[in-house]
Amino acid sequence: MEALQLALRAVTWPGDCVGQESPTYFFLFPLLASLGLKALETPTDPQHGLSLDALEMLLQEQRIQALIAMPSAQNPLGYCMSRQNKQRLAKLVNTYKVPLLEDGLYDELQFDWQLSPAVKSFDSDGWVIYCTSFTKTVAPDFRIGRIAAAVGNPGGVSRQRRLRSPFAHAAPPLLRQYGRGARFDRPLFSAGHARNAAARRLCILG
Repeated sequence: MEALQLALRAVTWPGDCVGQESPTYFFLFPLLASLGLKALETPTDPQHGLSLDALEMLLQEQRIQALIAMPSAQNPLGYCMSRQNKQRLAKLVNTYKVPLLEDGLYDELQFDWQLSPAVKSFDSDGWVIYCTSFTKTVAPDFRIGRIAAAVGNPGGVSRQRRLRSPFAHAAPPLLRQYGRGARFDRPLFSAGHARNAAARRLCILG
């Protein structure tokens, strides 16, 4: 949530309208309200994700100044957008020059071991800001957000980061050291086996 807040503060102004999936993570509403931003819900399919045709119409009409989406392992619907739709989403925000804040909080917790690529990987001109955290993969209380942004955006984001968190300078080296070892992959591997076993049991019961 910290990464999303910092990214929003870097690319929006109070009074701006931010598009989002419907349904979406409910804490996004108070977050937007706290920043003086308006929310505009965008139709979302429970299997295929954000309606890109509806989104394109909103972009054409200039009704949103930013977009928040969780294209992989979306909360609460759980869908993962197809590679083709992710490519189209990246093309849309780059064409209309509207920043997409891609929430990748659950990206490493997808059911398939061949993880679906982030929309950020198709970002041609830097209009996708990838936001995630270590709370779901390292420790629940390790509330350190991380952001992958284009050259034009990180300046504002990093300044906001230093103002908010004195731990910002110490955390990256610690997490980098942790990520280089096997400790990071091991819990994800175990969690993946547990999820797949649970899914198989549900299929049998169904």
